[in-house]
Amino acid sequence: PQMVKIPAGSYSRGTKYGANNQRPLQLITISNSFSVGAHEVTVGNWEQCLFEGGCNGYRPYEVPSDLNLPVTDVSWLDAKNYVSWLSNKTKKKYRLLSEAEWEYVARAGTETKYSWGDSLKEGRNTLKPGDEVGGRIYATSKGFLASAFVTALASMQKKGIKPVGSFV
Repeated sequence: PQMVKIPAGSYSRGTKYGANNQRPLQLITISNSFSVGAHEVTVGNWEQCLFEGGCNGYRPYEVPSDLNLPVTDVSWLDAKNYVSWLSNKTKKKYRLLSEAEWEYVARAGTETKYSWGDSLKEGRNTLKPGDEVGGRIYATSKGFLASAFVTALASMQKKGIKPVGSFV
């Protein structure tokens, strides 16, 4: 996968005034640099894993899908199985990010409510209150009727699932 190097650094986690389970505000330090995938794992990546006997044979989607859509509906164990396959295939060590590393990357140096600002409407994001982020991905199998494919694609578009790299 295409990787991005993340430098060591610190970020603030939590809030001074928010929900009790998000207090207190604390400084989290990431002591070492690390690399992370530039994009989410795609249906195409997952299909390769399955084709090569990995991912414990688990296919988390049901009907036709764009191979560039992100895989959803995978558990922590499913993700570990994918990373294990990827490490064996590439002969490089891959692992899942810790919660602190993931938040550090997602916040991208910001201290606002969201990584792009304090409002869902700020920046060039397309989220609205109530949007479903993620949801079920419907993937293809040979011989499916075109109408089923069109229906599945319309359903994915309605849920807001877009190919990786579609958002800022």
